[in-house]
Amino acid sequence: MRRSVLTTALTDSDPGVRRHAAMTLSGQGIAAAIPVLLGLVVDGDHDVEAAESLARLSGSTDLVDDVMDAVNAALAAPSTPAPARARLAQALVEIATPRARARLVSSQATRIPRWPCSPWP
Repeated sequence: MRRSVLTTALTDSDPGVRRHAAMTLSGQGIAAAIPVLLGLVVDGDHDVEAAESLARLSGSTDLVDDVMDAVNAALAAPSTPAPARARLAQALVEIATPRARARLVSSQATRIPRWPCSPWP
C-alpha cells in the first residue's frame, strides 16, 4: 500500500511531494523514482540529495543501467544548459561506478565551458 501511494505521489502537482516521494522510493530501490530525481538534478532543486539518491539506486545491479541511461540521455540532450551539465557531472561523481567514471572523463557532454576571463585555455 505505502509503495503505491508513494509511486502515485511521483506525479503530484506539488514539487515537494514529488521530491519526497522520489527520495523515499530510491531508498526502496524503485526505478520509478529515476525521472523525478534526474529532474531535480537538472533543475538544481535539492540536486545534491537527488544525486545521492541516484547513487543509492545505482548501487543495485538491476538499476545501474537505468540510472546511467537516464543521466546519459540528459547529458546528450542539446537543450541541457551548462549549469545542469555541471550538476549531472556531479551526479556521475556520486554514482561512482566504473561506467559513470568512464562517462565523466571521456565525454564532451560533461565538459563545462570556462568563463571568458579564465587564464586557462
